[in-house]
Parts: sequence; structure tokens; C-alpha cells
Amino acid sequence: MSKTHSLVPLVAACLIFSALDGWAVETESEPPTVISTTQGLYEVHRSGKRLGSETFIERVLSSNTVIIESTYDVLAQDSAFVTGNNRLEYEEDSGFPRSYYTQKKIEKDGTLQIHEATAKMFANVVVWENRVDDVEQRQVLELPTGCLFVEGNVVHHVTVVLDRYNASAGGKQTYRAFDPMGGRATNVMLEYIGESTIDAETPGPAGLPRDKQLSHYKYFAGRLSQADIFVNSAGFVVRVDVENVDMEYVLVSVEQHNGDFGSSQ
Repeated sequence: MSKTHSLVPLVAACLIFSALDGWAVETESEPPTVISTTQGLYEVHRSGKRLGSETFIERVLSSNTVIIESTYDVLAQDSAFVTGNNRLEYEEDSGFPRSYYTQKKIEKDGTLQIHEATAKMFANVVVWENRVDDVEQRQVLELPTGCLFVEGNVVHHVTVVLDRYNASAGGKQTYRAFDPMGGRATNVMLEYIGESTIDAETPGPAGLPRDKQLSHYKYFAGRLSQADIFVNSAGFVVRVDVENVDMEYVLVSVEQHNGDFGSSQ
């Protein structure tokens, strides 16, 4: 069970890790370089109608770091227009999260609601800050070791969960995840169902070879509820069917580069 602490350890944690960050800046000889970059675009559909999109860019750095940034816009079932952006940083070798920032804007009937949240990990403690319009929260929470950061309405975060799946064990596997928008830990479950044959007339994502079969997973998570995940042979999530909101996310294009975009590497 997560524990909520007073702001005293929050201040202490911030001071300690600010000092460590300063030490790292002084002793690090060179800034980390970008080893590889992947950029992609999902389209969001319901009953054949396009409702929006989600774009992502993933950078792998030389400092054992992966950074994923994404933006999205979608017309929700209640006619609200939802836009957002987020940034996830985690360790490449362990998959353990370091920090997360997210902002979501909801426009409906002439009103605008803005929801922002930040989460920073220090060992197994997360410093969580949350703001909805002018109402702010700040907490320090203990999380299970290896807890993931997963925001329910960000499809590309499914790949982070897939990286944890033990294919040799198979079956339904459960992980603990922290939802930065909800401010609580929850269970995320993933189950391999089998291979799924693609309709011969269905085009594959631009920039990737078209597979005849996809790996099919069932995904169960807090606010995302239940979804069917389809993964190609290159490891990309090419389609997500979200059951509770009857929405389909389809990967339409991918670009991959050595180094950063625009670099000479």
C-alpha cells in the first residue's frame, strides 16, 4: 500500500538530490549523446471515423537513458476536445522510470480545464505534484521497486509495459504502475493471446515492412481499462483497440535514425 508523508521529507529529498545533480554536472566530462531516434504517428478512429492523432518521439541516449515525448489530440465521446503532451524518462537497462511530466487540456461547451502533473523518482520514492486549474497538490509516495509510470490515455506507453513481458513464462503477467494523472499505484496486466492474421487489404505503417501476422496481447490497466494490443515483428505497437471507449489507435508512419533528427551521425 502506498504511504503519504508530510512535506518535511519532500524538502529533504529535493535538497539532497539537487546537491547530487549539481555534483553530477561538475564531474561529468561530456553531455550524453543521442544514439538513436524513433518518431511515429498514430491515428485515432471510432467506427471508421478519424477522431484525432498521437505523435511520439523516442530518443535513446548514451547515458543509459530513454526519453519518450508525445502529443495527442482527440474528440472524446462526450464531444469534449482533448489535447495533451507528456515526457517520460527512464533507465534503458532496467526500465525503471526517473521522471514524468504530463499536461492535458479539455475543451467543452466553451470551458477549458487544464490538468498538469509531474512525478520524479528518488530510489523507491516518488515526488508527485499535481495541478487542476488553480488547485494544487504535492505528495511524497512510496512505490514498489521497479514500479512503472503509465498514463492511461497515452498509447505509446504500452511499449514500456511490453518490454517487461517475459515471453518464456507466457500467460497473464502483472506489474505495478504509477498513474501520474491519478496520483496512485495500480496493477497493469498483460497477456499474450497468440498470432493474429492481418487482412490482406490492410496497409502497414509507412516506414516499416508489412507483416502478415501480428502478436496479439490483452492489456488491462486502470483508466485505460481493457485493450487488444497488436505488435509487429519489429516490436512496434501497430494497433490498439480500446474496448471501453470503442476507439482504435493505428500506427500509420514510423521514422528511425541513428543519432538525433537533423544530426550528421
